[in-house]
Amino acid sequence: GFLRAHCKVDSSVHLAPEGLQTPGRDWFALLPHAADQAMQCDEWIEEPTVVVTRVEYANFYHTMTDFVGAWSAAVIAGVDPRKMRILFADGHPRSPFDEQAWTDGLSNGHKPLRKGDLKGRHVCFRKLVFALFGYASPITIDWFRANACGYSPWLQSFKSQFLRPFGLEHVPMPAVGADINITLVLREDYVAHPRDGGGGKRHNKISNPDEIMAAMPTEAGVNARRVQMAFLTFQEQIELVRNTNIYIGMHGAALTFLPFLAEDAVIIELVSLRGLNKFHFPNLAAWSGKGFILWRNNIARNEINEYLTKVDPGQFRGLVDKAVGMVRDRRRKGSQR
Repeated sequence: GFLRAHCKVDSSVHLAPEGLQTPGRDWFALLPHAADQAMQCDEWIEEPTVVVTRVEYANFYHTMTDFVGAWSAAVIAGVDPRKMRILFADGHPRSPFDEQAWTDGLSNGHKPLRKGDLKGRHVCFRKLVFALFGYASPITIDWFRANACGYSPWLQSFKSQFLRPFGLEHVPMPAVGADINITLVLREDYVAHPRDGGGGKRHNKISNPDEIMAAMPTEAGVNARRVQMAFLTFQEQIELVRNTNIYIGMHGAALTFLPFLAEDAVIIELVSLRGLNKFHFPNLAAWSGKGFILWRNNIARNEINEYLTKVDPGQFRGLVDKAVGMVRDRRRKGSQR
């Protein structure tokens, strides 16, 4: 590997071999075997640095698990997350998330380091922390079942720090009579990265977006729009969701933005007939203090093919009307606090 450490190790906290398999655990087990020699350093990095091994780099769900895993590890290790740097220990190429999301949201304006940046030099770190691996991230647990925990101050703290550099940390609960902004997120075919073996074909897409947009409420004060997140900058994505009160989409990575939605927000998750019972987003909504509505297609002929699902416009309108009522109720309760 490219990392060595000279440290005192408390063997009582080692994970058992049958424990969760992560790169961090494997490295940790090797640390006691590092050679006991003087540190020979060409360069010192003074800022606390969090080592992240990403599962994915172009998928926002997996990126979000890494965000929370890195932030959580820093807090647990006693590092001020506002002063940490990020070191990517994987071989993934650069992604649109590197510049604004990782650099501004997590690294206090520092671009993430890559192991290639250290090549040919002995770079030493004053304090190094290993991030929680993506599949061990706090927002990944219990994806297969409903989690009994409700609103999470831990996730709220992460959200506040992440949004601060974008100037979006303090957005108050909208007034009862304020406009309601509805965002329908569409998934389209696109090649996310060179290793995309599917040729850019995406599952969980809506076959009739024009029909369901036509079914949106037209009353004054209710504004509907449809977007494709892949074609927006990260800053534009964050600003969009922060100003969204009803967020709608098929089960997919874009729903992971839900912690950053407006304080009164309600999420409508659309699931195909083929979709398994997954609890990523109802759990995340509960931890984020957001409303949640699930719709599952139960008509076989509405599954156009393995990629496309037709959403019944009448059922869709009923979901949106319910969500509008929930938003207004959440605003009333918020104004009474």
